[in-house]
Amino acid sequence: MGASANEANRALAWDACLNVRDLGGLTTGDGRRVRRGALVRSDQLCRLKDAGREALLAHGVRTVIDLRNPAEAEQDPDPLWHGHGVDYVLIPQQSEQLWRELDPIARTRAERDALVLDRRAEQIAAMARVVAHAAPGGVLIHCLAGKDRTGIAVALLLSLVGVDDAQVAADYTLSVASLAAELEAALAAAPDDEARARIERGYDARAETMLATLAHLRERHGGAEAYLARAGLSAADMRRIRDRLLD
Repeated sequence: MGASANEANRALAWDACLNVRDLGGLTTGDGRRVRRGALVRSDQLCRLKDAGREALLAHGVRTVIDLRNPAEAEQDPDPLWHGHGVDYVLIPQQSEQLWRELDPIARTRAERDALVLDRRAEQIAAMARVVAHAAPGGVLIHCLAGKDRTGIAVALLLSLVGVDDAQVAADYTLSVASLAAELEAALAAAPDDEARARIERGYDARAETMLATLAHLRERHGGAEAYLARAGLSAADMRRIRDRLLD
């Protein structure tokens, strides 16, 4: 699987954030490109210091969508954006009950992603609706590590605007390198083999996983547009997303 377009240019170095990149430069089937600065994905922002917050603002981010659950957001809150012209929206992608079902030992990552798609369409459509109606400027989507919940959200949006599966999957795999040091530290602290296995599966970000998730989206739900429409996202909002994200 080849790397997605302009990897080096898309990676963003924001102090204390490990897994930040701009989706700009990815191409659609009709020859358009995702606009640089329009959509950014990241891990949690709670560790950002002044320089990182300034970098986020300088990059043009004006809407932050947090996919974590309320307990996570309360424990490690995002920086206060009041006075900086940044809107913050918390849209938990997973319920507490679903979270308990997403065991990395009992289910593969692709199976967990499929369960989220099947169970949380309303929340995923709510995320897309925020993107459609966001204030002018960039939209940043994040969860805890910026890999799984963010990966599903970004995959839906990119698929909706016409980015092919190969590019979506290649972008997903970039989280492996970004989170390598964090994974190594977690494995070193693990008390036993079972814990290490759980951690390794939790950090999985293979291209095949995302390709399987996108295949499930198509085969079970008819693709991104049909999925979002069935969950209540209007055709007008889908046009807004395309206009917003594409050059």
